[in-house]
Amino acid sequence: MISDIERSVVFLELKKRLLNLGKSASLVDYLNLRKGQSLSARQLVKELFSRAGFERILIDESYRPGEMLNSSEFEAVTGVKVSRIARIEPILEMLIGQCASAEEVESRLERSLFPPRDKALVALKTIVCYRGGLSIYEVDRDDALANFADCRRDVISHGRIRRSSYYHHLLLKAFDLAIARDLPVQVHCGLGDDDADLSLSNPDLLHRLLRKPRFSSLKLVLLHCYPFQKEAAILASLYPHVYFDLSLASFLLAEQGQLYSQVLASAPYSKILAGTDGHSQPETYHQGAMALRQGLSSALWHFEQKGSISRDEAGQIENAVLHGNARQLYRL
Repeated sequence: MISDIERSVVFLELKKRLLNLGKSASLVDYLNLRKGQSLSARQLVKELFSRAGFERILIDESYRPGEMLNSSEFEAVTGVKVSRIARIEPILEMLIGQCASAEEVESRLERSLFPPRDKALVALKTIVCYRGGLSIYEVDRDDALANFADCRRDVISHGRIRRSSYYHHLLLKAFDLAIARDLPVQVHCGLGDDDADLSLSNPDLLHRLLRKPRFSSLKLVLLHCYPFQKEAAILASLYPHVYFDLSLASFLLAEQGQLYSQVLASAPYSKILAGTDGHSQPETYHQGAMALRQGLSSALWHFEQKGSISRDEAGQIENAVLHGNARQLYRL
């Protein structure tokens, strides 16, 4: 039985691209080749990344740990250099489960987020939108500590941290530590897994936090953003340390030209990053990168035809979005 996804233009485009790459007569033939252990199969995986033009990939190793390749394995299989992203919530859950007191959690927080000699770490990441939404609030420390026992019981019972005063207290302490190290913090926004309330995943909810002097130098990277790309672009235009990407849209929209036209019309191109949301299978990285390139190229052609930008300026914008902005932000 054919699933609905196989009837989407996104899927048909990806299928055509993969059949050409693998010189396969059918998708079944392609998958049999790619899943094999032959030299051809290994070369095909590297070709997926080479054709997409990857120089470096930032990986969140907390996504399905034990099932995914770690950074060194990923580099060996793909031939692409990897930098690491540390997801905050699993670290908080580990500490809260292991520590008997709130004070012990705080004493171990920095070392757990930033292991000594971990030179591959370039940013933190939060999935707070999955844990109660992007409306993050500052909490009085005494109130937060009073909530520790309840928060700990919740983590032990459910295996995950949920919206609470102690969670927000620790999350903002992690933000403070990122500021002190001049490291960006990535924030999942917009569409995602089915446990995220879309109404609570709008990056516009971050306005209150960004206005506070405490976080005036926090480098915040809004991930995915769709369908709130306009809100993300506005935040990036208002706050000097806010950046965003449009990853994930590559798997939802067959044509991203209009998406990039919208954000280029309202946000500095120096704030737009390239992201694929690739995970689990190498084809997702390839699809994300190729769709991104097509969408950005289409948008730049549109502005060039209007006379808004020259061909040289279009090239400058493309280079900035595809790699220059990330190199500067993450100090790669």
